[in-house]
Amino acid sequence: ADISTRVNVQTGQSVSVGGFIIGSTAPKNVVIRAMGPTLSAFGIEGSLSDPTLELWDSSGNLLQTNDNWKDTQEQAIRDAQLAPSNDLESALFVSLPPGAYTAVVKGKNNTTGIGLVEVYDLQPSSSSKLVNISTRGSVGSGQNVMIGGLILSGPDSARILFRAMGPSLLAAGLESALPD
Repeated sequence: ADISTRVNVQTGQSVSVGGFIIGSTAPKNVVIRAMGPTLSAFGIEGSLSDPTLELWDSSGNLLQTNDNWKDTQEQAIRDAQLAPSNDLESALFVSLPPGAYTAVVKGKNNTTGIGLVEVYDLQPSSSSKLVNISTRGSVGSGQNVMIGGLILSGPDSARILFRAMGPSLLAAGLESALPD
């Protein structure tokens, strides 16, 4: 029903990149959010003060962007009951065909801080499912570690694989990837 990652959003190659896959053959309605200021209310120090959000498809096409969630789609996001509590946070309400997508979270004007990228399934009982999230970002330490989360919906159990990668990213040319 929900997949998310809390990550230390940096600049350049170290912005937060959250990839997700919609499986099956039917389109899926989702809300994608980039959160930052709200995290301060939960005691997270150094939260991203003004996150921006970009949605890309697997062919490298920019599908949508958002800076402040009320700028576009305000009513649809409110109707989905997923309105961010801070006007500076970003959100998109989209209907996506099955495939792979990337949600990129950046700090406005190259600011940095702890951010959260979330994808909410607005149709958890449909045949189309959120089947994957993968996040590339700065792992950090202490309060700046990367945290992946998910919420399962429905009566059935699920088999889930969690993995952390670093060395293969170094081989792909990402200089700041974890060596181990």
